[in-house]
Amino acid sequence: MNLSFDQDANFNTFETTIRVLGGLLLAYKLTGHDKLYLDRAIELADRMLPVFDTESRLPLPNVNLAQQKGVPDPDLPFLVSTAEVSTLQLEFRYLSYLMEEETYWEKVEAVMKTIKEHRMPHGLALIYLCAQTGQFVPSAIRLGPRGDSYYEYLLKQYIQTVSLCTTTATNAVHGNLISKSPYSRMTYTSELIPERHGDGQLSWRLTPKQDHLVCFFGGSLMLGATITGAADWKTGVELVRSCVDTHDTKTLSPEIVNFRIPSDASVMDTFLALRPETVESLFLAFRLTGDIRYRDWGWDIFQAIEKHCKVQTSGYASIMDEVPAQQEDKMETFLMSETLKYLFLLFKDASELPLDIDIFQHLQAHPLPIFTPQVVGWTAWSS
Repeated sequence: MNLSFDQDANFNTFETTIRVLGGLLLAYKLTGHDKLYLDRAIELADRMLPVFDTESRLPLPNVNLAQQKGVPDPDLPFLVSTAEVSTLQLEFRYLSYLMEEETYWEKVEAVMKTIKEHRMPHGLALIYLCAQTGQFVPSAIRLGPRGDSYYEYLLKQYIQTVSLCTTTATNAVHGNLISKSPYSRMTYTSELIPERHGDGQLSWRLTPKQDHLVCFFGGSLMLGATITGAADWKTGVELVRSCVDTHDTKTLSPEIVNFRIPSDASVMDTFLALRPETVESLFLAFRLTGDIRYRDWGWDIFQAIEKHCKVQTSGYASIMDEVPAQQEDKMETFLMSETLKYLFLLFKDASELPLDIDIFQHLQAHPLPIFTPQVVGWTAWSS
């Protein structure tokens, strides 16, 4: 394999983990355990380990693979993203399982323990932490950018190792972020925005804004309800339906929807990046229920992508504006690796990658296996 990690440049820790390390681990699994891919995964993971060498145990956002050192964000040198630091666990834990080597496991479990130590009393997490102290800094609370995969991976970490942990985060989302529009009764997630007052006190303003990134949550709640027995099924079904309903008449989804109070949803951002979150939830919902409507909605979305986003030469383009549809000269990587993959799996037989054997790593849709840790002392954090 002509692949060299001896690159004297800075690479995003999160992106390198989910794309490259996750891809190598998936290749190892799907090739019937070709050791070539495992060896390269080990080499990459070892080069990345220094990012965890911080006082807070939180990984730095960038890594120089040649120098094997962590690198702070030049724009936000003291901050790390909650979603990014808590979305490395599936890959590093699986590598530890394969190697029966605890180092990778301990590094990412320490991250989750730090988050647990400093999160707010109600169980929600702010979207930024201080890389030095591990404490949260005043920032938004949301299931959208910088917060999304933290909440998703709480469930997927639980499923990956058949853990016996419990979670308060889902209850906190229900109690603080789940809302309904007053007339159409659409279920959606709001954001909590911090506001500092003259006396130095901090208060929180609830904002009825939902990013498309949040649309993973409906399918995750349905999956969680079948695994943990939590009473999240109804809310999950409602969130999936709301995400489908916020697709416009072209059956393409806006990046951001603002739910007016007291009126209903209006598109805030007409840019359409063809993100995978809604179709991921449709895939999970269909696998869990067998209800054909989820396939019907997925087919409508696929036809809309074919009609409005396909370019004559090759590939697909994002949409810069809806009326009229204006294509951007750009195709996001997640379209092929996630959006179209989930649409394909939506129409495949359930025996292909069954959910009781594989857990899908959200950011690149890599199906990593569910396993039971074999090494005594390997325990998952309890949220």
